[in-house]
Amino acid sequence: MGAYLAPSLVVLRNEINRAHPNRDKSSDGWIGDAAHAARKSDHNPDPLPNGVVRALDVDKDGMDKEELRRVVISDPRTEYFIQDWKIYRRATSFRAEKYTGPNGHTGHGHVSVRHGTQWENDTRPWGYGQGGSPSPPPSSGGGKPLDQIVDEVVSGHWGNGQDRKQRLTLPGYNYE
Repeated sequence: MGAYLAPSLVVLRNEINRAHPNRDKSSDGWIGDAAHAARKSDHNPDPLPNGVVRALDVDKDGMDKEELRRVVISDPRTEYFIQDWKIYRRATSFRAEKYTGPNGHTGHGHVSVRHGTQWENDTRPWGYGQGGSPSPPPSSGGGKPLDQIVDEVVSGHWGNGQDRKQRLTLPGYNYE
Protein backbone atom coordinates (compact mmCIF):
# COMPACT_ATOMS: atom_id res chain seq x y z
CA MET A 1 0.00 0.00 0.00
CA GLY A 2 1.24 3.52 -0.76
CA ALA A 3 1.62 6.42 1.63
CA TYR A 4 -1.57 8.06 2.85
CA LEU A 5 -2.48 10.84 5.25
CA ALA A 6 -4.05 9.65 8.51
CA PRO A 7 -7.83 9.88 8.06
CA SER A 8 -8.14 11.98 11.23
CA LEU A 9 -5.90 14.62 9.62
CA VAL A 10 -7.87 14.49 6.38
CA VAL A 11 -10.92 15.51 8.43
CA LEU A 12 -9.02 18.43 9.98
CA ARG A 13 -7.69 19.61 6.60
CA ASN A 14 -11.20 19.43 5.11
CA GLU A 15 -12.64 21.50 7.97
CA ILE A 16 -9.97 24.18 7.47
CA ASN A 17 -10.55 24.22 3.71
CA ARG A 18 -14.33 24.54 4.18
CA ALA A 19 -13.87 27.43 6.61
CA HIS A 20 -11.31 29.18 4.36
CA PRO A 21 -11.84 28.04 0.75
CA ASN A 22 -9.54 30.73 -0.68
CA ARG A 23 -6.67 30.37 1.77
CA ASP A 24 -3.06 30.08 0.63
CA LYS A 25 -1.99 26.43 0.49
CA SER A 26 1.61 26.90 -0.66
CA SER A 27 3.01 25.77 2.72
CA ASP A 28 0.55 22.90 3.10
CA GLY A 29 1.99 19.42 3.11
CA TRP A 30 1.91 16.02 4.67
CA ILE A 31 4.47 13.68 3.12
CA GLY A 32 8.12 14.25 3.95
CA ASP A 33 10.78 15.43 1.55
CA ALA A 34 14.35 14.07 1.39
CA ALA A 35 15.34 16.02 4.52
CA HIS A 36 12.47 14.44 6.46
CA ALA A 37 13.28 10.99 5.09
CA ALA A 38 16.80 11.27 6.54
CA ARG A 39 15.47 11.53 10.09
CA LYS A 40 12.60 10.32 12.23
CA SER A 41 9.51 12.35 11.34
CA ASP A 42 5.75 11.91 11.41
CA HIS A 43 5.86 13.21 7.82
CA ASN A 44 7.45 9.91 6.78
CA PRO A 45 5.15 7.01 5.88
CA ASP A 46 5.21 4.39 8.63
CA PRO A 47 5.64 1.00 6.95
CA LEU A 48 4.14 -0.97 9.85
CA PRO A 49 0.56 0.29 9.56
CA ASN A 50 0.70 0.29 5.75
CA GLY A 51 2.20 3.71 5.03
CA VAL A 52 0.26 6.07 7.28
CA VAL A 53 1.60 9.63 7.58
CA ARG A 54 0.74 11.21 10.93
CA ALA A 55 1.68 14.84 10.25
CA LEU A 56 0.00 17.72 8.47
CA ASP A 57 1.34 21.21 7.75
CA VAL A 58 -1.26 23.96 7.24
CA ASP A 59 -0.30 27.28 5.64
CA LYS A 60 -1.05 30.16 8.01
CA ASP A 61 -2.05 32.69 5.33
CA GLY A 62 -5.76 33.17 4.89
CA MET A 63 -6.83 31.15 7.92
CA ASP A 64 -7.09 31.57 11.68
CA LYS A 65 -3.85 30.14 13.06
CA GLU A 66 -4.88 30.78 16.67
CA GLU A 67 -8.09 28.84 16.18
CA LEU A 68 -6.04 26.03 14.69
CA ARG A 69 -3.79 25.97 17.76
CA ARG A 70 -6.76 26.00 20.16
CA VAL A 71 -8.63 23.26 18.30
CA VAL A 72 -5.61 21.02 17.86
CA ILE A 73 -4.22 21.18 21.39
CA SER A 74 -7.64 20.48 22.88
CA ASP A 75 -8.15 17.31 20.84
CA PRO A 76 -7.14 13.92 22.27
CA ARG A 77 -5.83 12.77 18.88
CA THR A 78 -3.00 15.33 18.93
CA GLU A 79 0.51 14.31 19.97
CA TYR A 80 2.08 17.73 19.35
CA PHE A 81 1.65 21.02 17.49
CA ILE A 82 4.41 23.37 16.27
CA GLN A 83 3.98 26.98 15.21
CA ASP A 84 6.05 30.19 15.39
CA TRP A 85 9.05 28.59 17.16
CA LYS A 86 6.78 27.07 19.85
CA ILE A 87 5.89 23.44 20.42
CA TYR A 88 2.86 22.22 22.35
CA ARG A 89 3.33 18.58 23.37
CA ARG A 90 0.99 16.08 24.98
CA ALA A 91 3.87 15.08 27.29
CA THR A 92 3.84 18.57 28.85
CA SER A 93 0.05 19.07 28.85
CA PHE A 94 0.40 21.25 25.74
CA ARG A 95 2.25 23.98 27.60
CA ALA A 96 4.04 26.25 25.09
CA GLU A 97 7.77 25.54 24.93
CA LYS A 98 10.55 26.94 22.78
CA TYR A 99 10.97 24.88 19.62
CA THR A 100 14.59 24.37 18.56
CA GLY A 101 14.18 22.29 15.40
CA PRO A 102 15.53 23.26 11.98
CA ASN A 103 12.25 24.89 10.86
CA GLY A 104 10.43 27.34 13.13
CA HIS A 105 7.10 26.64 11.42
CA THR A 106 6.46 30.35 10.93
CA GLY A 107 4.72 29.91 7.57
CA HIS A 108 2.52 27.05 8.70
CA GLY A 109 1.28 25.10 11.68
CA HIS A 110 2.40 21.48 12.09
CA VAL A 111 -0.01 18.91 13.56
CA SER A 112 1.06 15.38 14.52
CA VAL A 113 -1.49 12.84 15.67
CA ARG A 114 -0.81 10.12 18.20
CA HIS A 115 0.41 6.76 16.98
CA GLY A 116 -2.21 4.02 16.89
CA THR A 117 -5.20 3.30 14.71
CA GLN A 118 -7.52 4.60 17.47
CA TRP A 119 -6.13 8.12 16.84
CA GLU A 120 -5.11 7.91 13.19
CA ASN A 121 -8.48 6.59 11.99
CA ASP A 122 -10.72 8.69 14.28
CA THR A 123 -12.77 10.69 11.78
CA ARG A 124 -14.91 12.64 14.20
CA PRO A 125 -14.95 16.39 13.58
CA TRP A 126 -12.15 18.46 15.12
CA GLY A 127 -14.36 21.54 15.46
CA TYR A 128 -12.32 23.95 13.33
CA GLY A 129 -14.47 26.63 11.73
CA GLN A 130 -17.19 26.59 14.38
CA GLY A 131 -17.09 30.37 14.59
CA GLY A 132 -13.74 30.93 16.30
CA SER A 133 -14.58 31.05 19.97
CA PRO A 134 -18.30 30.51 20.36
CA SER A 135 -20.04 31.17 23.62
CA PRO A 136 -20.20 27.81 25.36
CA PRO A 137 -23.58 26.58 26.49
CA PRO A 138 -23.96 26.80 30.26
CA SER A 139 -24.54 23.07 30.63
CA SER A 140 -21.15 21.95 29.32
CA GLY A 141 -18.74 24.88 29.69
CA GLY A 142 -16.60 24.17 26.62
CA GLY A 143 -18.70 24.56 23.50
CA LYS A 144 -20.16 21.12 22.85
CA PRO A 145 -23.51 19.90 24.18
CA LEU A 146 -23.22 18.04 27.47
CA ASP A 147 -24.66 14.81 26.03
CA GLN A 148 -21.97 14.82 23.31
CA ILE A 149 -19.20 15.28 25.90
CA VAL A 150 -20.64 12.45 28.00
CA ASP A 151 -20.69 10.13 24.95
CA GLU A 152 -17.11 11.10 24.08
CA VAL A 153 -15.89 10.53 27.66
CA VAL A 154 -17.58 7.13 27.82
CA SER A 155 -16.07 6.12 24.46
CA GLY A 156 -12.57 7.09 25.63
CA HIS A 157 -12.19 10.10 23.29
CA TRP A 158 -10.88 12.27 26.16
CA GLY A 159 -8.42 9.74 27.62
CA ASN A 160 -8.34 8.48 31.21
CA GLY A 161 -7.39 9.70 34.66
CA GLN A 162 -5.29 12.86 34.92
CA ASP A 163 -4.96 13.01 31.13
CA ARG A 164 -8.77 13.17 30.83
CA LYS A 165 -8.99 15.91 33.45
CA GLN A 166 -6.38 18.03 31.63
CA ARG A 167 -7.94 17.42 28.21
CA LEU A 168 -11.39 18.44 29.44
CA THR A 169 -10.35 21.50 31.44
CA LEU A 170 -8.05 22.95 28.76
CA PRO A 171 -10.92 23.87 26.40
CA GLY A 172 -13.10 24.98 29.32
CA TYR A 173 -15.17 21.96 30.30
CA ASN A 174 -16.00 21.44 33.97
CA TYR A 175 -14.27 18.17 34.79
CA GLU A 176 -16.27 17.72 38.00
